[in-house]
Amino acid sequence: MATHTLCLDLGHAQTSASMPRLTTVSGTGDKKYTAERLNMEENGNIIPTQLVLTNKQMEFLRGELSKSGSRLDEQTLSRMERETGTLITIGSALPGIVPNGERFAYFKTCPQNFDQPFGESDAAKRNKITCAALMACFAYATVRNILQYNTDKLGVINDRSQICMLVGCPTTGDWTSEEAREEYEKLISAATGITDVRIVPESRAAMFSAVERVGKPISTSNGAIVFDFGSSTADCTYMLMGRKIIEFSWALGAHEIERQMALAAYQQPMTTPQNQGAGIPCDKVSFASAEEEMRRCKEEYFSGKYAGLDHWQVVSFNGAGGSVNGFVNIKDQFMEEMTGNKPFPVKCNSTATKTGSWRAMCKAFLQAAKNEVAQATYTVLDENKEPQTVHCGVDTIVLTGGASKMSFIKELCQEVFPDIEPILDSDPSYTVSNGLAWVALSDEKRADCIQAAKEEVLADQASTLDALKGSLADAMLPYLQGRFQQAAQDWANDPEDLTGQDLADLASEALEKPDAKEHVRQICAEGIENWKEGLSTRIEASVNGQASKLYTEAAARNLIIPQDVWSSLQSGALSVDGFDVDSVIKKLDLSSMATSTIKTITDWSVWIVAAALAIETWGISLLVAAIYNVISDEVWRDRNMKRPRDKRTRGKVSDQIPEVFADPQLKKDLMKAFSASIDDVAKDFNFNSFIDQTITKAFDIVTLREFSL
Repeated sequence: MATHTLCLDLGHAQTSASMPRLTTVSGTGDKKYTAERLNMEENGNIIPTQLVLTNKQMEFLRGELSKSGSRLDEQTLSRMERETGTLITIGSALPGIVPNGERFAYFKTCPQNFDQPFGESDAAKRNKITCAALMACFAYATVRNILQYNTDKLGVINDRSQICMLVGCPTTGDWTSEEAREEYEKLISAATGITDVRIVPESRAAMFSAVERVGKPISTSNGAIVFDFGSSTADCTYMLMGRKIIEFSWALGAHEIERQMALAAYQQPMTTPQNQGAGIPCDKVSFASAEEEMRRCKEEYFSGKYAGLDHWQVVSFNGAGGSVNGFVNIKDQFMEEMTGNKPFPVKCNSTATKTGSWRAMCKAFLQAAKNEVAQATYTVLDENKEPQTVHCGVDTIVLTGGASKMSFIKELCQEVFPDIEPILDSDPSYTVSNGLAWVALSDEKRADCIQAAKEEVLADQASTLDALKGSLADAMLPYLQGRFQQAAQDWANDPEDLTGQDLADLASEALEKPDAKEHVRQICAEGIENWKEGLSTRIEASVNGQASKLYTEAAARNLIIPQDVWSSLQSGALSVDGFDVDSVIKKLDLSSMATSTIKTITDWSVWIVAAALAIETWGISLLVAAIYNVISDEVWRDRNMKRPRDKRTRGKVSDQIPEVFADPQLKKDLMKAFSASIDDVAKDFNFNSFIDQTITKAFDIVTLREFSL
């Protein structure tokens, strides 16, 4: 892992940060990683996404941006602070009125809108301050503060090349497309001076955070949904481990409720006789302050602080035409009006727009998730290796994100999913930043885990190609013995006096028949499947074993790939090089294999008959007859194989066949026949690469880099 890893959830309304930290488990001494929060002000680890710039700072920014139109970098912003004598100020104690500057809020926007102008003051408009400039300033100040207020965790950092930073982004396409993520990464990297910046969809972070939480296990193996309700979006992530991922996002941010509350407070004085028609404007800074106050009131209301009480909240609105005070009563009737009756437009997946109250849109969002999952399917192979379509299910639902604290969200979720009790995240405001810490950890350790698992598999002799050859020979011997035994019995029971060569011919004919070749194919198929099953079991144990070392016990348990996915591995679905039964059988030269097998058995039949006839003719033991190879085959054949034998002699030969098939040397000779064909397949098949790619695919699923096959 990089010397320091920072994980930043730069949200629309608030920002939090964390880092992965190696700790010792009490009582066991084991080393495990945890996600630890980072401060962004002296005594706070979650702050509003707001900042203050002075007029001088904005003038400086205009000069820098006009040079090339490029993004602001860390050196430039640091120089701006030195030359203006003022720091970029962020945090929870920003002034409501900035005489020679402006307080900015809600400036975060998707990359395609980075260059939109933003700000109400003359200085902001005159100096053409953009959303991108404000995001850069905020990112710069955030990292500066993290390094300043976390020296107990990070130490003193002078070299930012030693820092890796993960930043979350919404799950919509205008954030997650390759072009958008690259643009956002460039902005953050330049502004913070951190070269290793990775943009991670919040869905992946939220799922990691959910499976890592303490409490009821999150069943990703049986289907889990994480609903992340933030200030700007509501995100849905459905995951069926290794099978299906569904992600979508609506612009259903809780900030809209705060805006409606602030708007109601503003409109209240406008309806009084003395103010009617006055048209007092309200600047964005003043309105943002009112929204921030309404956010606090909203959170206190849903925490139960105002239960049964009238809570009159007064807020001031300032503008060029003067100022007014508005007030609202934060109680049930008012909050029902704000959340249940005030309609507003909601963009769904950054495209279609729906209109309705916050509650109505929330229920529609939950219903959309239910419909998506109900229509989702995946394919598995049944016991006959036939593809079967299976519908996705849901076992667990987690509600997270700061807005999930609003009690009616759980109630609506229970209405839409009556059979599932939703789980409320115990610390929803830190869902993404905590999850990013686990993403950072899994990404950093991924290569080491893959290598360790690969070494374990390759060290297992039962997983090698030689093991496959041996298993095929083991499987083939009983079948060959049966066919040869039947041929010998037919030979022994024939009323005519047949020769030893007749037995060899009968055995060859039996193995040349179409049904015999089909049996050979089936035995090969079964042998390959059995070998793959053992290999899959070995890979499964290695991958899951590495996961158990990487994560906490709870997370490792919840990130184990389910058995049906490993079954797909066994049947070839995960076979990146196509080393499945059909491909191997297709490449195997069965005719050549059959010919080699027949020749092997025929050669052995010569020994069987010659040895048996030697007993009949000279009365020597079978063991002594095994030295037949010191005499040329022609001598034995001339003297024994072509000479007619009576039924009693042929019966003795037939009776001795099981003993001969038990000889280890026969298996070795048969393996030579299989080896040639398997090696022919293997020459175009990089076994090490197959293991590496299969384990990589499996571990990408375990670490949520890929949610499905």
